[in-house]
Amino acid sequence: MSARSRILAHIRDDETNLARFRVELAEAATMRLDIGDWKKFVVLHRLEDWADGRSRFYRSIQWRDSDAEDEVLDSVSRLVEHGDEAVLISTES
Repeated sequence: MSARSRILAHIRDDETNLARFRVELAEAATMRLDIGDWKKFVVLHRLEDWADGRSRFYRSIQWRDSDAEDEVLDSVSRLVEHGDEAVLISTES
């Protein structure tokens, strides 16, 4: 098991840590990442399958709609629930 996998497993094992991680990552991502950054993230981490059908997500991010943070929180939550290490990689920059 890689270090990233162990970190994600530790976060997922504690409900308080998991909730805090999801919210803080979603807030940071909403403020810092634009549509181009999200598209690069998807390609770099081979998340095209995840991104399929996410047109609402991309539209919200592109136009900074009021529901953009909700869309990001939902997306972060789904990635964390599926154990995707990409959510940790996104925090390294």
